Amino acid sequence: MAQPEYHNAPPAPMPAVPLEAPEGTMDPRSAFYVVRPTDALALQTIQRQGVTITIKGPRQMGKSSLLLRTAEAATGASKRVALLDSQLVDAAALSSADTFLRQFCGWISLQLQYSM
Repeated sequence: MAQPEYHNAPPAPMPAVPLEAPEGTMDPRSAFYVVRPTDALALQTIQRQGVTITIKGPRQMGKSSLLLRTAEAATGASKRVALLDSQLVDAAALSSADTFLRQFCGWISLQLQYSM
């Protein structure tokens, strides 16, 4: 029986992919994003009307990256998206429901470009 002939040719070069920092939020179209089974659920759910999605998980597990992917999918489905950072709520807003709600409504209005 003849043995197969092997060549010592180098492997074909891989297409060049620019590297990204291994921390922080990833671009929604990053080649390095690892899609998890639950990602599909978020992307399917955002297509429906009148839904709220909660993304939970430990630190450095891709919650913010999934949030951006989901927001991009919603925008692609002609939905209006407002991304708000609750860490920017100031102490005065936390001490008064009226102040908080006014600030919250103002943020949403700015994000969705509504005039008040």
